Amino acid sequence: GRSLSGMVYLAYPSEDERRNYTQQHTLSLGQPINERVGSFFEFSNIVPQRGASENLFHFGFTYQSTPRQQFDLHFGFGLNGAAPKDFIAGGYSVRY
Repeated sequence: GRSLSGMVYLAYPSEDERRNYTQQHTLSLGQPINERVGSFFEFSNIVPQRGASENLFHFGFTYQSTPRQQFDLHFGFGLNGAAPKDFIAGGYSVRY
């Protein structure tokens, strides 16, 4: 059935030869289409220690090639001036 999930992600990327502690928060709604294909809608808030916060909305599709592997393709757009205007991205996940 449908799923509702959230995530908190912490990172310390290097920017201009300095670390920039960054938090990302997401809220996702998933909807299966069939046994291997699903869709999702997600809101994301990225909050860096230095720089402006980014708010994004994106949606896409997942394909589970095996019980432990999944591919996704998603499209999105920014909700504020600091976020990208729009984007296309893909991903690959492995569950251990």
